[in-house]
Amino acid sequence: MISIIIPTRDRPQFLRAAVESVLHQTHSVEQIIIVDDGSSAENTAHIEALACAHPAIELHRTVGRGASAARNCGLKHARGEYLLFLDDDDLIHPRLCEDGIAVLSHQDADAVVFGYEVLSTSDGISEACPAAATYPAPARSLEAYPTSSFLRYLIPINSCLLRREKIGAVQFPESLSQGEDTYFWIELAARGLRFAADPRVYANVRRHPGNVTRSHARYRCDIQACYERLLANELPRDPRDRYLVHLKLCWFKMVTGRRGWSPHLWRIVVAPGLLAREFMFWLSNYRTRRRMIGYYFSQ
Repeated sequence: MISIIIPTRDRPQFLRAAVESVLHQTHSVEQIIIVDDGSSAENTAHIEALACAHPAIELHRTVGRGASAARNCGLKHARGEYLLFLDDDDLIHPRLCEDGIAVLSHQDADAVVFGYEVLSTSDGISEACPAAATYPAPARSLEAYPTSSFLRYLIPINSCLLRREKIGAVQFPESLSQGEDTYFWIELAARGLRFAADPRVYANVRRHPGNVTRSHARYRCDIQACYERLLANELPRDPRDRYLVHLKLCWFKMVTGRRGWSPHLWRIVVAPGLLAREFMFWLSNYRTRRRMIGYYFSQ
């Protein structure tokens, strides 16, 4: 049995497309959990109508508590052996569930991470066209060093199919407004979750005015709480991963004018070998880093 959790708020048209991508799976999905996080009355009516359109769909509600709370609500109601999280404005390939289960059945892994493609649309509803090429985490890195991979690369949440039992009591941190999915995966990796990588492009991430215009300056501020929490809870177990988190925190605090960057800078300068390692990684992934720098500095 497969459970797919979709948090949503005031985007019924996006949601309909996301649900249709689930209903078109070649392996039937027995439970589609929609969690409405405080939509307006008008949009609630559309969401309720959609929920009634198929017997596999369940509708639950949270009250404006954010995507993490909505996902945690979905986790509480999920009954499937396999689980996938899908944002309401994203899509999945028709074979993701069938092929994902096949991978997990034949490999010594608890989660499979597929390739992804970014789709760009003017309104998110009309026919999408591929955006520029994407740069998924290398398979060897993801399987051997999952924490590093989730820190270094964009890994969309809808690209990961996993075994429900392996989540245990782990939940999405509801206090974080950015990086909550990264934190969730890194906590699972720290608890021993084993990842398998599959290069097939089975996840679609949409870029549209509703998310492209989000304040990048605010992102640079808000993401710091994720990294601070990772360090406080000692989730990056490898010294190289802890170093990378300090490097990121130093960078974000300096560019946002926040205090507290000097302790991170000290940890950076006392390990010149690790700094050289990160610099070489930056050079070897120049195209990716150029995109990220453009993203961080754009307004």
